[in-house]
Amino acid sequence: GAEVCSNAARGVALALALALAGCGFFDETISDSVDTDLDQAPSETASPTPDPADAGSSERGSPDAGFVSVPEVLAGEVLSDVRVVDGDSLEATLDGVKVKIRIQGYNAPELYDDSNQKTCPGRAAHEALRLFMAEGEPSLVVGEIDRYGRTLGDVVVDGRSASDVLVADGRGLATGADELRRLLMQDAAERGFGIWGQGCGRPLTTDLAIGEVQVNPAGNDRYNLTEEWVEIVNKGSAPVDLAGWTLRDDTTGHRFVLSGVLDPGQVLTVRSGSGTSTTQDRYLGESYPVWSNDQETVLLIDPSGVHTDWRFLS
Repeated sequence: GAEVCSNAARGVALALALALAGCGFFDETISDSVDTDLDQAPSETASPTPDPADAGSSERGSPDAGFVSVPEVLAGEVLSDVRVVDGDSLEATLDGVKVKIRIQGYNAPELYDDSNQKTCPGRAAHEALRLFMAEGEPSLVVGEIDRYGRTLGDVVVDGRSASDVLVADGRGLATGADELRRLLMQDAAERGFGIWGQGCGRPLTTDLAIGEVQVNPAGNDRYNLTEEWVEIVNKGSAPVDLAGWTLRDDTTGHRFVLSGVLDPGQVLTVRSGSGTSTTQDRYLGESYPVWSNDQETVLLIDPSGVHTDWRFLS
């Protein structure tokens, strides 16, 4: 994958961030060997301002009754009766109040696919968060309340941030513009941790790669969507079936399932705007830009949920 940010100053910042995250938490045995057939979720309609925490709980049938939003005055209070819902969501009691918590700055793989089957990366993220929560006494750092009434904020155990630790261990994506957390994600990708390396008992497929990326076309991006694009290249010697492959960013709103066959040496240009798709061009038909002009993450994910290539744009 491609890596951006390698100067000395950022190297020092990364070292500090890794120390704070406590990167000894990574454990390859956490669900990585689970042999589960995965199906990627279908393309979702993009919005002009995608919310990285806009998805509801990925645990099916979780009740909402009895839960309330946390007033900020309770920030820093110790959590009790904690139940880990999925890789980035919790249910807990805070000063006698039942709360739903969505960890901010971090986006874990979905725990369930469209067939209501647990996914291998989702299970690994779920287990990683469960083990982290068991390491000490968790407390909540409140950020805000989202449109679903959930509390958005980080959870801290023994002075360590859940979002930082899980990103550093490759269990999910850094979201937002936090520079240190993005550096942790880039380091995890370079080391092949978690979602960035071989997983789920399947070999890592490297024939498909992201080619050139144009996220900032000439003029107003809103009115030039066909010139906002990402190339996908077959670098191998055999055709690749694109069924189940996904192109996405770090939010839940921009996730596009691919299809067709890409021949050796062939380039597929995935364009944000509308047009007639061919074997060389795929049009997503979006009404707003898909890719941000800065602090963007472009991901190519294989059918087993492994992130095989990426671009971290600063």
